[in-house]
Amino acid sequence: MGFAAVVAGGSMLLGLAGCSSAVNSADPVLENERVVVWDAYEVTGENKVEVIAFMGSEECYGHRTVAEEHDGVLRVAIVEGGLSTAPDDCSGDGKEMKFEFDTKSPAVSMQIEPLDSTKIDLAN
Repeated sequence: MGFAAVVAGGSMLLGLAGCSSAVNSADPVLENERVVVWDAYEVTGENKVEVIAFMGSEECYGHRTVAEEHDGVLRVAIVEGGLSTAPDDCSGDGKEMKFEFDTKSPAVSMQIEPLDSTKIDLAN
């Protein structure tokens, strides 16, 4: 089972245990979601991988991740969407964000790749 989480900004920790996803219903609702192309990843521990992406302004955009770990492959998607609480002027600068994932398998031996966007339900 994989996990998805929403964060309004900053780093986040996400645990993985298989191939499905779940979102905490208390998380902010994201509008007009899109899959973000992430820039890089780094193995940061025995069972930890950090994925790096350039994201929109924290006051305007929220983020969630969707991940699957199966047969030595970690597939990751980062989804960004507008926050309903965003100010009218959302032309602010974005920033690099890091998303950390716990893996079941040793991270150093895993293949890390983007999750197929057709496997992600996006809110419009």
